[in-house]
Amino acid sequence: MTTSLTLNILDSYSPINTAGLSVTVTSLGVPTTINTNASPVFTVDRSTPFTITVTKNGYRTFNSLEVYPLNNSSLDFDINLVEDITDINSPEYLKPYPQTFYVKDACSYRVDFYNGSSSYGTIEWLINNEFVGQSGDFYSCDFRQPTQFQVKTLTTVTNPVCGCSGQPTVLFYAANGTIVVEFTDYSALQTTLDFDKSLNVFLQQVTPDLDLIISGTTAMLDNKYYRVVGETVFVEPAISLHNPCTATIKYSIQKPSGAFVSLVQDTFDASLNPSLISIDFVIDEIGDYKVIAELTDCCTTYITERIVETSSFLVILPTLTNNLYDITNYSTSIEVDYFIKDLEGVVLTSGHMLPLGSIEYAFDKDGTYLFVAKYIDMLNVEQEKTFIISTYDNLEQCVSNMIVKIFCNPDCECSPNKLDELRLHKIVALAQTFFMDINEEFSYNTIYSVLSDSKMKELIDRDQVHQRILSFCGDPDCKPCNCH
Repeated sequence: MTTSLTLNILDSYSPINTAGLSVTVTSLGVPTTINTNASPVFTVDRSTPFTITVTKNGYRTFNSLEVYPLNNSSLDFDINLVEDITDINSPEYLKPYPQTFYVKDACSYRVDFYNGSSSYGTIEWLINNEFVGQSGDFYSCDFRQPTQFQVKTLTTVTNPVCGCSGQPTVLFYAANGTIVVEFTDYSALQTTLDFDKSLNVFLQQVTPDLDLIISGTTAMLDNKYYRVVGETVFVEPAISLHNPCTATIKYSIQKPSGAFVSLVQDTFDASLNPSLISIDFVIDEIGDYKVIAELTDCCTTYITERIVETSSFLVILPTLTNNLYDITNYSTSIEVDYFIKDLEGVVLTSGHMLPLGSIEYAFDKDGTYLFVAKYIDMLNVEQEKTFIISTYDNLEQCVSNMIVKIFCNPDCECSPNKLDELRLHKIVALAQTFFMDINEEFSYNTIYSVLSDSKMKELIDRDQVHQRILSFCGDPDCKPCNCH
């Protein structure tokens, strides 16, 4: 990649006579010279430093240090060429004409400052009127964050002395931002610096902002929103670019199984309207999809990820009413024929659900039941899915009541009688077994295409534990405690 470099050659801040003017820029070891042009334009390599040499008869030659493009596509500098005065009685003899140019890194908060003048003098650098402790024709600093500051230089010109015969005397001080002020008394420095407030450098944010906005049909489960199998998920980027680079955005989507979604197009020009660089995909697995976006500019690649949690389009949830369940079809296109059966295969109810339809069903008693759904999926394939519903509202109330009755007097410090104590141990052991088994199922939405014999036995065993606990729900006598 290359950088366009424009140089504006001045004669002690005034327009220069271009007769005899020669400007040479060396990039990648190759010099390019343009003559008799006060504003020559060059092309330099963007990844390597270059040097600038300006000559004109009767003027001090300007030789720059190595200048780094710092990822910029274009640069524009003022170079101040100073006449070589040899008359020591001239007021221009050794007079400084300081000039500064700087390069801001397009990809970071680094700024390089350069001396842009061929005049005499020793240069010291100041940031916000504070000396930075560095002198010479170059100063570099990484400010690490967006900020604003003033940069100035102090140029000191001394009367030369030979060897150790004496101390050099100061002929000139020159402080400059964009205004040059000469003085011979160092005490005037602060007043001079306070006067010139014009050379302000602003560092803006260079890293892009990237976020992904996810939308599509959702289902509410466990107080969270899930995207629904069979429905389309839409991904739209929110991008803010903060440097002059061109950028592209590339997407990839990983399914819960680890496979990647095949996208019609995965790479876009990031400068386009967000609606033109959006993607969409259809969910066909339950679990966590990972949406990955890579924003690449001339500096680096920025990656952001979003997790899209998905669920079945059929959602079965308990209501606040005892053993009453809400069954919702969140699909916008699939119709469902359903059956609710007990473990012996007896059909308790059946019906038909339209897209976005729902039903409520109240079970007569605690137990384990099957919700069987038959439908044509998004690929026009006939499907049959079985959901397991475990109802235990009465069981929870039974165990709670039983414990309260056994410990009927909260102020009594004596133990319950032996019969109640044995009953309590049995209830706790059975309840722990039952609820550990329940927790292995996925909420109220465990789905099986086919229930194997082993799975059916597991469900029957669980239901037997359930019923055994309920058998303890008698009404033991509650007698006043007598601990003596």
